[in-house]
Amino acid sequence: MIDWEWQQLNPWMATQFHWQYGRSPFSDLWVVYLSWIIYFTGIIGIRWMMAQRQRFDRWIHVWAAIYNAIMAGLVGWICITGVQTLHVAVKDRGWALSTADCQRHDGPENERMFYSMYMYYLLRYITFMDTVILALRKKTITFFHWYQNMAVILLLWSWLQDKSLFGSTATNIICFIQWFRHVYFFCRSIGLRASVLKAILLLLERARFCAGVIMTAYQMSTCPQSGGLLLTSSINVTMVYIAATFYSTDERVATTRDIRRKRSRRSMISDSTSSKSGNSNNSGSKRKRCGTKRSL
Repeated sequence: MIDWEWQQLNPWMATQFHWQYGRSPFSDLWVVYLSWIIYFTGIIGIRWMMAQRQRFDRWIHVWAAIYNAIMAGLVGWICITGVQTLHVAVKDRGWALSTADCQRHDGPENERMFYSMYMYYLLRYITFMDTVILALRKKTITFFHWYQNMAVILLLWSWLQDKSLFGSTATNIICFIQWFRHVYFFCRSIGLRASVLKAILLLLERARFCAGVIMTAYQMSTCPQSGGLLLTSSINVTMVYIAATFYSTDERVATTRDIRRKRSRRSMISDSTSSKSGNSNNSGSKRKRCGTKRSL
């Protein structure tokens, strides 16, 4: 039975927030697994439904513009709050690598920082709508897109469990890049080309991968090997490998034209096989007739 403390969602009680597995809303691990199942089956169902229909182009741009504008505002607010609270947490430590500290920080002065991480963790479930928009427009959905959306939620969950400054730093980096991504897609939705924003976004994505590898390597060499750290390192390595190897691959979405071509090819193959079988039957009947004539 779900026994969550819904008052933890109240932003006016951010200083009293305390992440607790099974008590904080959506903190159970089965929620992450269930979201993966719904996300995967839902997108597959939408793509199967859209395979025989024309893509939505008239109203989807308005919907995408509204969605990206709202998400940019929410993600921007979370990013600003996270940076401010992280600065308060590390300003007394005196060196930059304190942002990669792997020790637990359960003090009440850090609860607002973890509350911003928690808000971003919840917001990542809404980010699944990015894939819905791509599926409705029959755009390419790469494996990297699937993997990133599903893995980031698990990473955020593990960082909230560890309550480390490393998790807050990584969350702020991912949050800022997502904010920039929503700004870019908002510009595209309203008809702007935004080629400069696209180049900056690609540069930020590469910088994020490099920062993730460096911070994870630093933690692996200085911190105890916890479950969250091993999970972070494995996901970072696989994401870098997928981005470097398969990010530019073209996974075509089935369209109505493709289905018609497949059907026509199948009909042609079936017609050719039926004609061949008919010719073989005719030749066999002719041979039988010749044999009967010779016997007579």
